Amino acid sequence: MQPGNRLAWLQCWGVPLHAWNIENISKIVAAVGEMVEVDDEVEKMQRIDRARVLIRTPRGPMIQHTITTMING
Repeated sequence: MQPGNRLAWLQCWGVPLHAWNIENISKIVAAVGEMVEVDDEVEKMQRIDRARVLIRTPRGPMIQHTITTMING
């Protein structure tokens, strides 16, 4: 841990199936923090309606952020 940072679990909704890999999910959450770990359901693709990701972030307790990204062009 770094001073001023905290760990938080994020739930990412709306990730397209063709972007469903750890590298792309890491790029998506980079806007709010650094990815530390992903939920087992993400790695095993047991649940693909949302990605649960543990991040390290300096942001406060309530993170509500919308990110628009371009994946594979």
